[in-house]
Amino acid sequence: MFEESKIWIFIVLISALIGIGYGSYYMTSVDEANLALLESKSKLADTQELLSIKRKSWADVEVLGAKNRELADQNTVLAKAKEVLDTRYRKVMSDLNYAAESMKSAVDKTRGDAPGTELGDITLTNGKHLRGAKIRKLDSSGLSLIHADGIGLVTIDLLPAEILERFDLGPGALLPQMLQAQAIFLGKAIPEVVDDSGPSKIAAVQKRISSLEIQMESSTKYKDKLEKEVKELEEKIKVAEEKRAPTQTLRTMKDVVEGNAGMARNELKVQKLELEKMKSELATLQRGK
Repeated sequence: MFEESKIWIFIVLISALIGIGYGSYYMTSVDEANLALLESKSKLADTQELLSIKRKSWADVEVLGAKNRELADQNTVLAKAKEVLDTRYRKVMSDLNYAAESMKSAVDKTRGDAPGTELGDITLTNGKHLRGAKIRKLDSSGLSLIHADGIGLVTIDLLPAEILERFDLGPGALLPQMLQAQAIFLGKAIPEVVDDSGPSKIAAVQKRISSLEIQMESSTKYKDKLEKEVKELEEKIKVAEEKRAPTQTLRTMKDVVEGNAGMARNELKVQKLELEKMKSELATLQRGK
């Protein structure tokens, strides 16, 4: 009987030890599981925060992308508008230069043909009458005239309006006004503020190159026009010689036009040299950026 009770006590003790061990293991496992759960929740929160930041970043990138596309579209429109304006500017400049040079050619020709021109009876602005007036010489000071009473110089301020208009003389002369307008439009008569900064220098040189190219285009047209006139006058002289007709007037006209053509060629050479210089300067400035 006593032996049997010992056995039961032993069994109870073993069961208690097993229960305590299992309970301890269970509690440890629960603590570890709770700790792992807390760590997982923390990592999940960090992950969600990181995901939120990335989503915001992507949203910002999309907004910036849309703005960049909008700016690119605007730049394209502005570039096209600038191209149109540049084309129109070049045409206006070319037309203005051609008009100024054509007027200069016409005035030079008219003045060159002046010697020998008969003016008839004229009345000067001071009331003096000259009978049978004929131009002997024309220069900036006035007209040297041969008339019934002799030879004399008539200053520009004494010449009647019709003669001033005919030879484009005096304060109302059109050619000086045209040349002044040309100079102002080209920026030659406008003082510029000197800026030594690199970008400003480059922009100034590029502007000068563009202006020179426009001038050269117009100067080339003007030169070609004069050279064509010289050839036409040579043909007229040849025809007149064959007909044994006087050629002095034609030869005088040819000399004047040929002289203007020579000056036009020289001016074109100067412009070409300056253009090459400007392009070299631009290349140097761009390398030094």
